Amino acid sequence: MNDHRDPTDTLFTAHFGETGALTKIEGKDPNAAAKFYQMVSTSSGDSKSDTFNNDEIKKILQMIGEDNLGLILARDIEEVNKCTRYGAYKATLLFCGSITELLLYHELWKNEGDANKRYKEINQSKPDKLNLEMGWWSLGDMITVSKDLNIINDAIKRKARDITDYRNIIHPSVEIREEIKLNQIEHLARISIQLLKMIIKELGEIGSPSE
Repeated sequence: MNDHRDPTDTLFTAHFGETGALTKIEGKDPNAAAKFYQMVSTSSGDSKSDTFNNDEIKKILQMIGEDNLGLILARDIEEVNKCTRYGAYKATLLFCGSITELLLYHELWKNEGDANKRYKEINQSKPDKLNLEMGWWSLGDMITVSKDLNIINDAIKRKARDITDYRNIIHPSVEIREEIKLNQIEHLARISIQLLKMIIKELGEIGSPSE
């Protein structure tokens, strides 16, 4: 499988390395998120890159379909747009995590048998998780199973992990433990949107027939 990469993916890795933004923010560079967001905004040349436009939403719905999942996705994307416009950045982190989960759930459901088998293999030592239906899996397990089944590549896995880390900042204890400053929440929310757009783009490329 080809490892499709967005130009900003290279930018992200060069700035944060393989460990993600939270590791860099933690003591090493308190302005890391702001710097990366500025770099992404400049490279994209799109003043509206913090929201999803109508064309982007249409393309995403073409990937997912217009059933219940599609309706949930459309609603959550609109919530991301509203949250970003009105500065509700912790809520933006939550919705970006939710959309990532929905995208992976959609892909895993198409490979339900193999996905359930792999999930049980990686959770053999965890009886409380062993027989959970897919709808009850953690986002972390969805990412792991998706990568193990080659549904996603390493680039998508890393971005999805980062979005998961940022989403967890909605918990006050995590925000305090990671020493996240208030202005960093905004930048992490904006980065989450950029990462989510990259994931959607790369999932579309992986699912497209090779030319």
